[in-house]
Amino acid sequence: MKLSKKILALIMASMMMLSIFPAFASAEFTPGINGYMDSIMSGGIPILSTEDFGKILNVLKTFKYLITGEEAEPERIDITVDDFLSELSMEICKESGLDLELIVKNLPDINAPARYFIDKYEIDITEFRKARYAKRDEYLANDNPIMASVCHAIGAYMSLIKSCDVYTLKTDDPDIYEVEFRITYQDGTKETHKPGLIINKETGLCTNKEGTGMFGSGYNFSVKEMIVYTTVDCWMRNFGFCLFYDIAANTMPISYSYITRRFKFEYDGLEWMIQIWKGNYFISNGGEVGIYSREPEKSGTFYNCATDDQMLDMSMQIYHKDKLLVNRELQKHWWISGFHIGTARYLPSSLTLKTSIVMPDEEMLNAFTESIDNNVMGDVSYTVDGLTVSITW
Repeated sequence: MKLSKKILALIMASMMMLSIFPAFASAEFTPGINGYMDSIMSGGIPILSTEDFGKILNVLKTFKYLITGEEAEPERIDITVDDFLSELSMEICKESGLDLELIVKNLPDINAPARYFIDKYEIDITEFRKARYAKRDEYLANDNPIMASVCHAIGAYMSLIKSCDVYTLKTDDPDIYEVEFRITYQDGTKETHKPGLIINKETGLCTNKEGTGMFGSGYNFSVKEMIVYTTVDCWMRNFGFCLFYDIAANTMPISYSYITRRFKFEYDGLEWMIQIWKGNYFISNGGEVGIYSREPEKSGTFYNCATDDQMLDMSMQIYHKDKLLVNRELQKHWWISGFHIGTARYLPSSLTLKTSIVMPDEEMLNAFTESIDNNVMGDVSYTVDGLTVSITW
């Protein structure tokens, strides 16, 4: 009987795997190595939709069953979203194949680690939560919001989340909606949280009240443009930039695959670096332009992010052939970026980055353009109009 079940499971797994193949065949390839490369350069590599990725996970679960005999499904939190968020999710899925609602409703058992410690040490979740929240209030009284947030998060997580209702509330502005969570714990306690996300129904912009990005992540998201981009006051600004960041990112080729150029020069008693990037970022294609500086004669590769006084007016566009993927209009920034979520990943070399940067004076203008002239790669061109440098890469 067990053998028959395994044979049946193997047949089902094989059929499921075959059903996935059309997802990879969605791009039209021309036979031959040169034909494949031309197809990739022109059409990119198709990104799996959430539905197709789910099929792969089901195949893996089936093979796991064949090996271990385990059939049990993980316990999942009961998550519901309101009509407004559901419609928003459908719009995003239509443009990118990324079904946020399906992902949320099929999250794995995130309570598993907490449940392990609760069972092992016989923790009373109600009393534990009260103690953590009391500690949270102490930190708030001592003006330490970071540790207060940590204590609150630990107390909430160890309470074992049973269900979560995600919904939106109207604000004084008829176009602005604020997202709120209503969480129910295993002991029946209910709490309401505002995670820091507001959505403009008219513009499609998702951000937060403080200007630090969705959920304080440092990133905003434009639903209409399907673009994620960094805010001026993002948390990453506190950590500067060094070569290690690029090395670490490119050791994860599934997540990141980009190329970059660095232009270093001296100006106003400081060492400056303006760096540009273009390529793949997770399931997006995009680019970045960053401004950094440091005291002279510093060793190593670390630079500080530009201060408010050092920010410059910048714009940036990312193209794939003649198609405009990202358009960030002229604005004062230190790290302008844009990452377009679509249905294909393009080779970094097939993308074109254009940026215009307004220099404060001719001294900085000349120092910067000279660093471009000295770039050993020689693949970056520029034009000058007054104090504005326009780069094409």
